This record gives sequence, structure tokens and C-alpha cells, in this order.
Amino acid sequence: MPWYYATNGERKGPVEEARIRALAREGVIQPDDLVWTESFGDSWQPARTVPGMEFAANPVPPPRRPCRRCNSINPSPHRTRAPRTTVN
Repeated sequence: MPWYYATNGERKGPVEEARIRALAREGVIQPDDLVWTESFGDSWQPARTVPGMEFAANPVPPPRRPCRRCNSINPSPHRTRAPRTTVN
């Protein structure tokens, strides 16, 4: 039976049950990410509610969102000068 999952606001799938469980163990799917399979009816469920689902002890951090202005993933790509300081 195919499964679907949503991480970082993006729906993915279909994947087989063994693959969705592997994704959870690898840290790709987090306990609060939503999953769905036909037996859930119309409702997506948090992955933590799936019986026997195991999650990574140290999950993979989500990818950084790119800057809207230049598409860079650097923390502060537009800061080119040191902040101003005042001299008393």
C-alpha cells in the first residue's frame, strides 16, 4: 500500500511502507511530520502516531531556506560592512 509524507511543507510520495519507515529512522521524517496511507481515510496523521514507527536519535536538520533576494543559503549574504559603533 503506498504512503505519502509531508516535510518542510512539501508533499512527497508515493513510497512503500518499508521506505517510509527507513526515512523516519534516517531522520528525514520527523515525529510531527504528516503521513498518509489509504487506511487513514481523509486525514493525514503525525508520523509519531503510526504504530512501530522509529525515529532517528539525531535527526537530519532541515535544509536552509535560500534568501528571497539572491537565492543564497549563506546566513547573512548581504551584510558586507561591520555594524557601526559610536565613539564617546
